[in-house]
Amino acid sequence: MRMMSANSGRIALATLGVSVALIGLGGCGQVTTNTGRPTTDRVLLCNVSRNECQAESSDGSTCQTFSGTPAVFTATACGPKGGDPAGICHSTFCNTPAGAKYGYTNCTATGTDITDAPGLTPSVNPEIGVCSVTSADNAQRTAFVTYNQRSRTCVLAANNISCASFNVVTLESDASGCQDLSNLPAIDANQPNGKSVRDASDIIKSVVVNSPQCPLYGSTSNATSALTAGNIGTVTAAGTSTPVSLTSGFATIGTFCDPVCTPSIDRFQANLGNVTVSGNQVQNVVVRNVNPIVLTGAPDPDSGAQTVPAGNVSLALQGLVNGVPSFFVTSNSDPWIANLTGGNFSLRGPLNLQVTDANGHQVAVSMNVNVAGTPATAQQQHVASAVAGHEVPREQAAQRAGTAGDQDRAVRVQGRSGRCRVRLQPDQTRCVQEAVP
Repeated sequence: MRMMSANSGRIALATLGVSVALIGLGGCGQVTTNTGRPTTDRVLLCNVSRNECQAESSDGSTCQTFSGTPAVFTATACGPKGGDPAGICHSTFCNTPAGAKYGYTNCTATGTDITDAPGLTPSVNPEIGVCSVTSADNAQRTAFVTYNQRSRTCVLAANNISCASFNVVTLESDASGCQDLSNLPAIDANQPNGKSVRDASDIIKSVVVNSPQCPLYGSTSNATSALTAGNIGTVTAAGTSTPVSLTSGFATIGTFCDPVCTPSIDRFQANLGNVTVSGNQVQNVVVRNVNPIVLTGAPDPDSGAQTVPAGNVSLALQGLVNGVPSFFVTSNSDPWIANLTGGNFSLRGPLNLQVTDANGHQVAVSMNVNVAGTPATAQQQHVASAVAGHEVPREQAAQRAGTAGDQDRAVRVQGRSGRCRVRLQPDQTRCVQEAVP
């Protein structure tokens, strides 16, 4: 569902808000690994039972203690038509996870194909929406998605290179809201991510495409900024620094009301320059926002800048690592600053990750991101609203999105906030974190 393999998971694109390629790091942290999904994937419901690691060895290479009681949970997976659901669920949730040197014990999984029958209205588990991206027709509305999440977070040992314990994090109750699924299908858009996250999974309860409860695509964006090409930051990890450059991109600006109205970055796309890291080629990286980036608090009286809270910059990265299509979702663990006044654009803030290297060691990764933009010309605004990168299969979109001609049109989706990364319904106010049994 979310991992290519233990090996490719360690060849990681690690970045955020505007990203970076780090080779040899990956898996654990705010990075989730994935590959492009074919549009023929079926929606599978998996029932999983497995003993998970409770504490790692001092060097993180092995599990010192497995849980005595198995973790039992349900999750969504996607697989090819005609495939064995149980086998797909087993490989998805029982194989060694990316970023870990060890796997699970006593892992079993069963699976059921729950894909909607053709023509079912309203949709519940549609292939296009859950497992592959939807179109973004301005005459249609976004999708209403109901889901839940499960993940574990690493509690660092005193040596800062292994996990002394793990906490299980779930939503207290199902979350739901309107989502733009034209960049990411629901299974990817709702994956848990955050600092030190591991074993992330989600269960998509329903996806109603073109829901009457949701806004039209492109109904709230009112301005477009062209991002300024150039260096946007340097990623530092394990004593190695890698500069990150922006070649082109855009941001569409709108207003988010819930219930107080505040500026928001509705659609963000940054096309990054190619780079070679430790002999590995990272190419055609495209960064897009998963949700609107909503500004909060009173504007600074001098500059007009506002805060973007931790967890509210959630981004998806697509690109090629040594020619292999790769995909990651990540979010900020610290507040960022945005300034959308006077027609200009500025988004900046720190990115601090905790990832796992090829030896199983926990490694701190840091980056200070600084992206700027200016009002788009009439031609640039036309490009941003007329051509959608999602019109090609996702595994090809990363290769074709390197120029302004592949930029996405502006859309509007339900925002998220807080540690759970979701803006919950009124009766859903928090997520639950509990110790592993």
